[in-house]
Amino acid sequence: MRVKTLAYAVAALAAGVASSLSQTVAAEPARATVPVIVKKGTIGLDLVETTPFVFKGKVYRLEWFRNGDILRIVDRNTGQEISRFGANYRFPCAYVEGDTVYVVGTKTTHDWYGDVLTMFLSKDLKSWTERPLFHQPGIGICNTSLCKKDDVYVMSI
Repeated sequence: MRVKTLAYAVAALAAGVASSLSQTVAAEPARATVPVIVKKGTIGLDLVETTPFVFKGKVYRLEWFRNGDILRIVDRNTGQEISRFGANYRFPCAYVEGDTVYVVGTKTTHDWYGDVLTMFLSKDLKSWTERPLFHQPGIGICNTSLCKKDDVYVMSI
């Protein structure tokens, strides 16, 4: 009798657990569907290393225009080119602080990369000044990134 009671108890427990699990599964919300990616075309040809940024309340895009071997700033809303600068520079990144836009680019000193980093500065996106940041002959610099945390600036190369 004891074995039968134990068997019934185990069966009842298993049925209760199964019932609870099915109620839990049924109570879960339906999973969200996978987002659909809609191909809408391109903003331009031969653009690489583009960086969106906000300056004085407007969204702009820094582009390395590979075919022209130049850096340029484009108004994101209109597509209008604002300025060209940095001939023979590539792999740029942009950083905005206050009323100044900072762009760091890699000067092409080898086949498709460089060993010189230069910082370009502008307060109006049309006039640019430049200053050398880093030069290490023989190394290959491609992409860069510049950011700030508290009072510390960090650049990755």
